[in-house]
Amino acid sequence: MKKLLFLFILLFQSGLSFAQMQGQRSNQGQGQTSMPEFKAKNVAGILKYDEDNVYKKLGIKDDAMKQKIYKSLSEYHNKIDEILFLNNPKLEKVENKVNAQREIATANKDRQAMMEIMDEARKELAPIKKEVIEANKILNQELEKILSEKQYKKWLKYQANKKKSLKPKTQMNSNNTSRGQGKGNGGGGGRGKMGY
Repeated sequence: MKKLLFLFILLFQSGLSFAQMQGQRSNQGQGQTSMPEFKAKNVAGILKYDEDNVYKKLGIKDDAMKQKIYKSLSEYHNKIDEILFLNNPKLEKVENKVNAQREIATANKDRQAMMEIMDEARKELAPIKKEVIEANKILNQELEKILSEKQYKKWLKYQANKKKSLKPKTQMNSNNTSRGQGKGNGGGGGRGKMGY
């Protein structure tokens, strides 16, 4: 009788432990799928460069060289400001729409709807992104004329890192790409096609 009672208590405790572990896992899973707020400016590739950081990253000490770089960056920043001014209502509209729809899709755990929302946003922002890419191209052509080959390579690396910093960092993104799901099936690989 004592053995039977002991066995019953042991099985009961094991069942409780298992249920607690399952609950913890489901809570952890929910935390991993949280998504950062959608920022239309980031998806469009809009960014500005801090002159002092550029000088530091490229190792520029000469004041005449700094002045030339400053002029090129100022022209770029003016173009970006113009793009922002002309497209600000559209950027805000897309941003608000996507954040609202993503919240609903997340609550419903509808991954397909989230992907469709993001694809639609990228399509709406494509003309703005095209203007930003053109502004970057002009900036790079100007800097290529000014900088040495070594400095220009450093500039391109710096620029690539700045653009990379615009992309949201979520646990879900790193899990998808590590499992091979992030590319080719619309799970984030579409961004690369836009010339980010």
